[in-house]
Amino acid sequence: MINYVKKPTKRYHIILDAVEVEDKYLVDAEFLKRFLEEATALANMKILHGPVVVGGVLENPGLSAFCIIDFSHISVHTFTDSKEIYVDVFSCAPFDYTKVENHIIEKFNLKPEQVFITQPQKELPRATLLQQ
Repeated sequence: MINYVKKPTKRYHIILDAVEVEDKYLVDAEFLKRFLEEATALANMKILHGPVVVGGVLENPGLSAFCIIDFSHISVHTFTDSKEIYVDVFSCAPFDYTKVENHIIEKFNLKPEQVFITQPQKELPRATLLQQ
């Protein structure tokens, strides 16, 4: 079962954390770049800068990837030791949460029990895939 955390905000925001992520998604810079490009397109936004992917340090291995979009940013942080990802999609303009959440889940091959989503706005529809 996916765990949702509810908190109010006036912006459009997805905060998705996942555990037990397959290694191949945690270390592939090209995969992360494509993911950011596709997520931006699904949100009907444009990339202003990036995608940029940077490697972590030996004490904290993984990758950080981000792009600046026309209404804010999308970022992904991967951690190879703990097999976790943290995805942040923030916008000052509305976008389809369902499409973007499903994209994250499908691209990283996640199961519902691996996913933790913070819900900034209670009234927004949640992904059908997440309700299974």
